Amino acid sequence: MGGFFYHVLALNISLTPLIAALLILMPLFKMRYSAYFRYWMWLVISLRLLVPVSFGAYSPFLLNFPVHTDLPEAISQSPIFQNSDFTGAAVASALFSGLTFGKIITVMYFTGVIAFLAYKFASYTLFLRSVKRWSREPVDAGIAGIVAELSPAYGLNADKNRLKIRRCKKIAGPMVIGLFRPTLLLPDDEYDPVKLRMVLSHEIVHLKRHDLWYKLVLLFVCALHWFNPVVQIMAKRADNDLEISCDNIVLKSADINEKKLYSKMIIEMAANNLRSAPPALSTNFKSGKDSLGNRIKGIFDSGIKKSGTAALIIIVFALAVMGEFVHIKNIPASLTGINQQVQAGQEIRPQINKAADSNKESLDYGTGLDYGIKEPQTAPTADNAGLPDMNTQGGASKPASLPSQPARPAQSATEVVIIDLNQLSPEDD
Repeated sequence: MGGFFYHVLALNISLTPLIAALLILMPLFKMRYSAYFRYWMWLVISLRLLVPVSFGAYSPFLLNFPVHTDLPEAISQSPIFQNSDFTGAAVASALFSGLTFGKIITVMYFTGVIAFLAYKFASYTLFLRSVKRWSREPVDAGIAGIVAELSPAYGLNADKNRLKIRRCKKIAGPMVIGLFRPTLLLPDDEYDPVKLRMVLSHEIVHLKRHDLWYKLVLLFVCALHWFNPVVQIMAKRADNDLEISCDNIVLKSADINEKKLYSKMIIEMAANNLRSAPPALSTNFKSGKDSLGNRIKGIFDSGIKKSGTAALIIIVFALAVMGEFVHIKNIPASLTGINQQVQAGQEIRPQINKAADSNKESLDYGTGLDYGIKEPQTAPTADNAGLPDMNTQGGASKPASLPSQPARPAQSATEVVIIDLNQLSPEDD
């Protein structure tokens, strides 16, 4: 898991300048390109951020992080311990035994990811419970009929994509929740027919584009890169552009009065923002106060915009190239695997020492050193074939001296002696 974090870190170092440049150039993009272009641009970048893979083969910048530095050793070498009367290494080893900088950073990173996701999903679960308690089916059955009427205009099959509709007094504006079973929630307020059709059209466009899954991607991007403020700003910008692009589709053929009415609804819902905030995994017709101005400007922006297909291709190419700019050289395959290798080396060391001692004994025995082991008798050869047999029944006396033989080189215990039986003299009966 430690290697995953260092891939995320390398990707952040590589892509943060590109994302920051796009955020700075956003006013220019608004003048030249439509919100639909920005919708796809942020989605492509988010998908790249979800895949923190760096092969490092073409990385011009290689970073060497001290991920394997032992924390006790580093602390013991600090001036505080060096100038102290206590043994710094012993104190550090006792307090931080087995810790490395890589382990500490990795634990901090995954703690942040888990805390972020736990908070978001806990809030979403509590919101669903609140909706289940405080929502009801609408009394007016005409809402379902309006949804069925508007769906084909936006390319949504109402029969295939059945949408549950409920009214809830705990929400400030219309929204859709549910990734697999979408439900349209309407505030417990009354809408005139024109406003109701605008609200329903907005949510139908979200359903058609599967924007809940888009927001799920943004949620995981914010979780994996929780430490990068540039990515967090990008996610908010993407969420705002998602709503603006949806507004542009709904108001594509609207006149100025319809745009004013649409904007008035958004402002009224933003003013009523004191109610519970919507969860992350939901579409939301209303806007926060920080993004309200951009959304109103987008509604009344009647300038001719380019589709931005060429610009999107350039951005995709830049992501592919810049995503490989930085690579961390010493990424551990597994931080726990390193400790296992060290432990295995400590366990096998006594076996290596024992084998070395055994080999030393064999070598010493071959050189004739006395280790209390009796040297084996040498079988008779052609050199002593003519000597009389001392064990015959004739009882021949032992000769005073044996013929001297040339000194033989020391033989190892594994030496093989070849005997020619034809040259041996037969024994006397």
